[in-house]
Amino acid sequence: MWRIRPEIYGDGGAYASLSNHVMLRATTHAAGPNEVPNVRVDTYAMYTNNVPCGAFRGFGVTQSGFAMECQMNVLAEALGIPPLEMRRKNILAVGKQTLQATHSRRGCGLPDCLEKVAAEMEQHPFVAVEATSAVRGAWRVPTRTPALAAAHTTRCGCGSGVYANGRAAVRAGAAEIGRDLWVCWRKL
Repeated sequence: MWRIRPEIYGDGGAYASLSNHVMLRATTHAAGPNEVPNVRVDTYAMYTNNVPCGAFRGFGVTQSGFAMECQMNVLAEALGIPPLEMRRKNILAVGKQTLQATHSRRGCGLPDCLEKVAAEMEQHPFVAVEATSAVRGAWRVPTRTPALAAAHTTRCGCGSGVYANGRAAVRAGAAEIGRDLWVCWRKL
């Protein structure tokens, strides 16, 4: 990947609270865990009529990372290469340049982590299922996200299974950042 130019818009709510800090972190992580030599990031935090907003645990980092990972998939598809290969070619490693134009001297194990995840995915491939809304006990399982509907198909999924050793797994496209999602997943 040679160049990115993201525009990031932040909903500051009625008071904009910590929006400047959130947008700074979103900017510094706009390339995700990738080496991109040419970057221009424009960020805008705006007052809105929404409820007051502020930083939670990610301070804009998780949103930038998610957006970049989505773009990596789009780019890989456009180039006709597997998404994993796209990540292998661009992932930050020792000696590569970060978005802040510094060079990593020690690294943090990203290439090794990527290979371990790839091996695990090969052993336990994710099987896509047709998403439908369903009621399970007192829990409704949402499968549509209106905010993303304009840009993507409105399907998402959650998979679960029990392994031969008795361990169970739930695979969901959401991160646990203090919202007690694990409680919902356990009930599923």
